[in-house]
Amino acid sequence: MSQEDPDGDRILRGRDGRWDGSRRPEVLGQVARLTGLEESTVEQMRAEALEAPTRGVVAYGEYQSGGRWTTSLMNRSGDPHDVVIGDGRPRPTSLLEEMPATARLLDSLRLDFMYVRLARLEPHSYLWEHRDYAEPRETGRRRLHIPLVTNPSAVLVTAGARVHVAAGALWRQTPSQAHGVCNTTGPDRFHLIADAYADDAPVPCHPPAPARRGRHRPAGDD
Repeated sequence: MSQEDPDGDRILRGRDGRWDGSRRPEVLGQVARLTGLEESTVEQMRAEALEAPTRGVVAYGEYQSGGRWTTSLMNRSGDPHDVVIGDGRPRPTSLLEEMPATARLLDSLRLDFMYVRLARLEPHSYLWEHRDYAEPRETGRRRLHIPLVTNPSAVLVTAGARVHVAAGALWRQTPSQAHGVCNTTGPDRFHLIADAYADDAPVPCHPPAPARRGRHRPAGDD
């Protein structure tokens, strides 16, 4: 079901019944849900993120209002407070070594990672519109998001649409396109963000789940 917005763009009804532009083709080319993740895995990763002994550091402060904190999980130095993004072969930081569920999930993706981090955005905080990896490079980049804690007011703004990147799933983003982020009311928004080198292999849609006893229910669309 669809209707026209005031600017003449065709927009679609979301799951909550509100009209938005988050499913237009140009938006889906920049951010889209890939697959659901096991609820138990997300719960374990969420607990590890919330129990991290550091809030993180301010990275690229000129692109934000304040209230955005970054902690590295994989980088070249192994220091979780080293948040400078750069090419190279990363290794787990000392923080990731204390997060076994998160490490297992990353390993299951079997990607050629460049940099992995936890990004925390406090209430009433904004990341200004910007582009990442806009300059030509011989090797492409792909970006994946795993939302761990979020709320309806925390949205990614891209292609003229506000997209709520819901928890319980693996998402892809095209970071070379203009985008911004806001968390209007809170609580804090926690995302695991992984940048990987692109190759001909597709991003796995169903990462293998760690072995566990008992029955489980896969996480659905939030």
